[in-house]
Amino acid sequence: MNRTILTILFLSLSLFIKAQDKDGICEVELKGTEYALHLVELGDNLFRISQKYNSTVEDIWNENPSLVDNNIIPGQVIKVPKNSRDKAKEVVANNNSGIKSDNKPKAEAVKLDPAQLVYHEVGPKQTLFSISRMYDVSIADIQKWNNLPDYSISVGQKLIVSAHGELKVFDEEDHEVISYQPSNVPIKSTVSVNARQDVLYQKYDAERAYGKSLSKERGTAGKLVTGNPNAQDAYYALHKTAPVGSIVKVVNLVNRRSVFVKVLAPLPDIKENENIQIKLSPAATTDLILLDEKSLVEISFYK
Repeated sequence: MNRTILTILFLSLSLFIKAQDKDGICEVELKGTEYALHLVELGDNLFRISQKYNSTVEDIWNENPSLVDNNIIPGQVIKVPKNSRDKAKEVVANNNSGIKSDNKPKAEAVKLDPAQLVYHEVGPKQTLFSISRMYDVSIADIQKWNNLPDYSISVGQKLIVSAHGELKVFDEEDHEVISYQPSNVPIKSTVSVNARQDVLYQKYDAERAYGKSLSKERGTAGKLVTGNPNAQDAYYALHKTAPVGSIVKVVNLVNRRSVFVKVLAPLPDIKENENIQIKLSPAATTDLILLDEKSLVEISFYK
């Protein structure tokens, strides 16, 4: 009897598990979709994993709700939809297949005034996300102004970061606002590289691109305390009204430093949280330099 049960279990599993290699990675098929169960190794990050399986960071996030940001640790198992990047392209191609080429709307060339342009020179390890975060300019605008087909940029590349004249940026090191005037000479700034913030900003910017309405408010931020060492470097928050899973931009109104966090759950309505709008993780409070237990912040999210 026991042998029969074991045989049935083995046969059932064999219908799902297609292959397993020496690295502990196995492939499964669920409801017609192929997934890779990836065993995280030292040096892995979500972008690298998505590239390995021809997937996207967005799809990995959707399949793994427990992920806070790009915070993954060796030994962790992540469910990755395989070839989802190609499938997304197929959907676009199918949607366009019924349109005759002569009738397809042609993208109008963006007319820019050279006298109003501010440039940035891409530095080592900088990404489109980190640059757009620095200048508080949408990724879509940078892509439009520079005719970029995707997120790929290279060191030394000259990018337009403002097409509307003077650009004011908060310098996180000197804690002051710097004004950049239009010039053909690019800004050579050492944009801070933070892969976890890049991932969160990518989702925040995607919400903006979807045309959702922006909710902006001012309130008090408190600090979350956690004893989990793996959560110390993660960017997350509890908020009173923001949807769970949404990405929130938080600005310290004292020094204008900003950070992006993922809402994990509603802020409990208890006495301890009276007059507090949002509670932030240790990494977020450190980046914002929140010195007091309660600090005045500006909170923005799309809904």
